[in-house]
Amino acid sequence: MDRTLNLSTFPEARLTVHGVDGPLSRVTYQPPKRRGVGPGQLIQDIQFATYRLDWRNETFLTVIAEWQAGGSQQMRMHAILRKGLDVAPIHALIIAASAHALELREEILVFNQG
Repeated sequence: MDRTLNLSTFPEARLTVHGVDGPLSRVTYQPPKRRGVGPGQLIQDIQFATYRLDWRNETFLTVIAEWQAGGSQQMRMHAILRKGLDVAPIHALIIAASAHALELREEILVFNQG
C-alpha cells in the first residue's frame, strides 16, 4: 500500500462529492499537542466516499475507503475509474499526487540521535 497517495489533499485535483448521500465519516477528538495550548479539535475521518475528480482536462470517478486493519494499522484504498481503455491518465494522476505528497514545503525535519 502506498501511504503517500492521498487524492483528497492533492491541490491540483478538484474533488466534488458524487451521489446524494455524501461521504460516510466519523468525528473524533484530537487533543492539543501540549497542555494549555488550546481545547483540541474535532477531526472528520472519511471512511468511505465517492467523488468526481477533475484534473488536467480529465474526469475520473474516485472511490476512497479507509478502515482499521489488524489493531491500530490504518488502511486506505483509492479506486480510480474513467471512461475508455487508456489507463495513462490514471497513472499520471497517481504519479503527480504522490510526487506532491513527497515534496518538501517549508517543513523542518528533526532527526534525533543522528
